[in-house]
Amino acid sequence: MQLFPGTKEAWLTVIKEKVVELIDRINRGRVYLPDQLKNIDKRKIIYVLEFILEIIRVNRNAVIEDILYSPKARGLYKINDREELELILNYIEGVLQAPREDFMLFEDIPTPIYGDLKIEYYSPLTSHDKIIKLNDKKNIQFIDPLLYKMNFIDCKADKVLVTGFDFENLIEHKVPEQLNCILIGMGAHIPRSTRHLLRRLNLELNLPVYILTEASPFGLLQSINLIKGASETTPPFLQKFIVSHAMWVGVSIGDILEDYSTIPLNEEDIRILDKIKDTNLARIQPYKQELELYIEKKVKSEYEQLKELDVVKYISAKIP
Repeated sequence: MQLFPGTKEAWLTVIKEKVVELIDRINRGRVYLPDQLKNIDKRKIIYVLEFILEIIRVNRNAVIEDILYSPKARGLYKINDREELELILNYIEGVLQAPREDFMLFEDIPTPIYGDLKIEYYSPLTSHDKIIKLNDKKNIQFIDPLLYKMNFIDCKADKVLVTGFDFENLIEHKVPEQLNCILIGMGAHIPRSTRHLLRRLNLELNLPVYILTEASPFGLLQSINLIKGASETTPPFLQKFIVSHAMWVGVSIGDILEDYSTIPLNEEDIRILDKIKDTNLARIQPYKQELELYIEKKVKSEYEQLKELDVVKYISAKIP
């Protein structure tokens, strides 16, 4: 939508027309479905498209879980799980050449955030704008994916640290204050709203973004997915969710082998390493060296093994 020359209303009208046309083509059997959808009943795809038409009609933002748990999602329309729904949504995005957020469909995963940043936002759940300071009273704040019209008012931090480490522990040890950073949480799945927020912090406030993960194949894959996306060939309309400017700073397995306990890699770790080998980043440093270390040592250190790590000292030695 960011390149669309008209208003939001005009954009949604165009999307509505495309969705209606796609439903008609599917009903007539005049549409090619990719291999990943061959075993999915076409009526499920039509159900998702009709759901999109409905939220456009009532002009209401919705979350993906609404599709799974709608009263209409029964019998032939019942989608098996989130993975099956993702296949359908990825296909629809490709046909419409637009991310799901641009037709009012969001992930129901808030972004944990803490730091010296003041924001103004408007929420559909409130009737007025609200200004909050994201390190007020030492409490973790959560930015809802459904929020819109969010503005950055004042920022004293000079960097962003995105991590899966224990948030409360990092705040208790004053990591955000000592590093003068905005702390952003990163779970097993990195929602698009978090990705978009990281891009905005970099582009609008000129803040460098650093990634801190556990010393494991999964942590390494997390950093690659955040920087390059889950696919090496990300279409232009999804580029705004790729945090290509971010820098992974560890934790490197090579840095902690002598000082912290490790556990053996399991079958899932080996599968992840095979997946990493197929990415472009695996051919360059530091990812190439990290990959070779995991293959050679066959061990990892997860958050539990790294709980005594001095994050401030470690990060300070890594960043420029």
